[in-house]
Amino acid sequence: MIRAWLQVCDDSHDCSTKYRSSAAQSPTRLIDVRFSGHDKLKLHCPTSQELPKYATLSHCWGKATSKDNRSFCTKSQNYASRTRGFTVTELPQTFRDAIKVTVELGIPYLWIDSLCIIQDNSNDWEQESGRMGSVYQHAFCTIAATSATSSYDGFLLGSSSRVSKRQVVPRRRSRDASSKDSFFAAIDREISNSPLHKRAWVFQEVILSRRLIYFGIDHVYFECGKGHHADNFMSRSNEMYHGEKHDPFDGNFPENMFGVGPWYAIMIIRYLYQQYSRLELTYNTDRCVAIAGLEAAIARSRNCKSVYGILDQFLYQSLSWRRSDGCSMRPIDYKSVQLPSWSWMAYEGSIDYMETASDNVTPAINLRLEEEPNPNISHFPTHRKHALVADVGVFLKCTLERVGPGWTICATGLDVGRIWYDTDDSNHDLLSKRCVVLARKTFPEKSYLDKFYLLVVERTQNAVEYTRVGAGWIKCGHVKREKQNVRII
Repeated sequence: MIRAWLQVCDDSHDCSTKYRSSAAQSPTRLIDVRFSGHDKLKLHCPTSQELPKYATLSHCWGKATSKDNRSFCTKSQNYASRTRGFTVTELPQTFRDAIKVTVELGIPYLWIDSLCIIQDNSNDWEQESGRMGSVYQHAFCTIAATSATSSYDGFLLGSSSRVSKRQVVPRRRSRDASSKDSFFAAIDREISNSPLHKRAWVFQEVILSRRLIYFGIDHVYFECGKGHHADNFMSRSNEMYHGEKHDPFDGNFPENMFGVGPWYAIMIIRYLYQQYSRLELTYNTDRCVAIAGLEAAIARSRNCKSVYGILDQFLYQSLSWRRSDGCSMRPIDYKSVQLPSWSWMAYEGSIDYMETASDNVTPAINLRLEEEPNPNISHFPTHRKHALVADVGVFLKCTLERVGPGWTICATGLDVGRIWYDTDDSNHDLLSKRCVVLARKTFPEKSYLDKFYLLVVERTQNAVEYTRVGAGWIKCGHVKREKQNVRII
């Protein structure tokens, strides 16, 4: 059945041609599965001229001991031998099932992160993890082990009958629309609630993959840029996703971002970052790199620059993130590098955005990103230093009152604004704080409601630069410009 789905997609859609686009590059390493029936595998390193057909595996590592990791991960000590050959029986069950599916589908190569990246080589990990978005984006298809909670669980349930060699899917009469909607709603819930889809690394794998094959608990589910199909012969077209509109996150993402207007684009981007910020990471220092491929793809689709989740084309809308209500945020210690305080990637914890992507909002004029020249710039984004250059203002006779998860700004006995501090240990004295105006919201014929969206900042120890400590809004007339062209780091 899966072969039939792929064949129909190959014959009728343009999804399969996109993995062979001019922008495609071969992964550095692939697993050659052509002789897996004889228990033989090999790490293959494609040449720059090659663009081999390969599948990718999206999976949960699960909890593994150091001994387990040594047994199946590619490391410096076994890398050379694996380029000569290794056996299927060395691998955990989820990997074996992925190899079985890949072979049954007639695909010669498979990419699995723990086998194709040298896990104890920091340089290799840095380079290859930065390319993971491209690896999934240009794969022939992605196998999603949705039902497996670890590398050892497997996902085929002892049967390969669902990976059929049939070339044609029998047509059945369409089922009742309500039962179809209920079925796909249940499938969506199963996928979104699975351990796999709670992992941050998996987020860009799913979003960027052209074609996905989900192996769930009871069903196999296929998704491409034109629609969704299940092994009970039910299908759903992307033209009417949930009966509302085209699914923006189908197999055509991010190309389908090219023609949309700026308002719709920033709404999609902010939704993606909000969802990603809620996902789990074993190492919080992966917060940047686990979404680097998706961030780069979004920036290319809008022909703009993106820095740690902040897009210069949507500068004030990107900067207007705040901590989610009921959530605590903590700075991430990136060891040898320091992310700017105005990026949500500098913290762990979930975010939301203020309503700056709306009508009658005018951005601040003097607001820009500045990159510090560095002759030793790495491809890794956290090796670059950036600053936000903006005007800084003071609060005029304002006080704070704790109300709910944030703080209400008060002046002359009235509530005039709202602040959300990024962390719980922030000093809440507004006398020591300054603000950076991001944009102004106007209300025609009700100018007394006009307000500024802003960042709350404080001086660094050198008293020249500032760092972000929060975000919020305040009614116009309660802040005043103090300095121009100040660096926020």
